[in-house]
Formats: sequence, structure tokens, C-alpha cells
Amino acid sequence: MVDKGLVNVSSNRLEAVEPRVFLSRFQERKRQELSKGLELVSSRSARLLALLEPQYWEKRLGIKPEDLLEPLSSLEEMELRTVRVIGDASREVCISAETFGWFEKVQEEMYRALERGVKFRVLMLARDKETLERVREVKKLGVDIRQSREDWYPVRGTLGDNRQLVFLIWAEQEGKGRPSGKARFFRPHYTKNEGMIRVFRDAFDKRWTEASKIE
Repeated sequence: MVDKGLVNVSSNRLEAVEPRVFLSRFQERKRQELSKGLELVSSRSARLLALLEPQYWEKRLGIKPEDLLEPLSSLEEMELRTVRVIGDASREVCISAETFGWFEKVQEEMYRALERGVKFRVLMLARDKETLERVREVKKLGVDIRQSREDWYPVRGTLGDNRQLVFLIWAEQEGKGRPSGKARFFRPHYTKNEGMIRVFRDAFDKRWTEASKIE
């Protein structure tokens, strides 16, 4: 009875709990039990949905999710896949960057691609001394670089021969209430889907036309 909240123990004596208090405690206990139960159901439903939904759409549309987008586990994997995209290119590579801080990771592969006759177009936002120095390093390779007109652009990506695309979408800009390196982003993805590639390419070409040369 004590456990159920019907009585209290006071000086080794049992005292009945006021009905209003008991009912309030009873309602709160049941509310907590129901809340935990709903959380468990929600968690299990989410896991089940993750298993069933891809199969449903694959059967319904005849398209596998991975045929549209292949999720990459980290920025490191994105960099490795970018190297492969550049390595596979035979005509043109379009890169949408900001500071291009990962240039050193792909520099060697870019050099080899240039030797094969691959043309590069790189969009950057060069606003500080370090980035301007990187621009000079990239231009030494013979790469065409332009300054984006936007103060910030949420999509970073590398497109090779209009066939392979590695991209990342930032959810917010660094420095907007968050420390450097803490801005959130939608996990990196790789795709060969023509529709996804067309969207990226059309946006890139428009931005390239509006961009200015970096001297």
C-alpha cells in the first residue's frame, strides 16, 4: 500500500493519504509509464520503418535508394571518394569549395588529371590571407579559379565528367552562433544519378557565370 501511494509511514504509524494527493500521484505514475511505453514503441517503429521503407519504394518504383544516393560515413571518406572521382575523370572536373582547405588531399590526383588533359573549374571564397595563398598554389597547376559572388553557399562538391558527384550540404554557416568546425552538415553523399548531377551542374554553371576571376 505504501508503494502504491495509498498510505504514508510516519513515526512507525500508517496514515491514509489524502485522496486528492493519492490520485495525483497515481496519475503521474501512469503518465510516466505511458510515456516510457510510447518512447519504446516510437523507437521500435523507427527501426522497423528504416527496414521496410526502402524495400517498399524499391518494389513500388523499381528504384533502390542507393541508385540515387550513396551515403558516406565521414568527411574523410568524402575526401577519399573525391580523389577517386578526380582520378576517373577524362574531360572536366567542377569543384564547389569555400576555402578549399582539403586541396592538399587531392593535389597529387589533380596534377595527374591535368597531365591527362582534364580541365578544372574551381569556385572558391577567398577572403583571408591563408585562402588567397591557397588560391595561388592551385593556380600554379593551371587550374581555372573564380571567386563566388555569394557570401556563403551551403553546397560543397566535386563533379567529374558529369558522371560522378560527391557532395555535402551544410545546414548552417560556421560562425553563426557556433565555434569554428562545429557547424552542422547533412552527411556526405556520392551519386551517379543523372537528375542529382543535373541539379548540381546547372547551379554550378550559373554561379560560375556570375563569379569573378581571382587575380
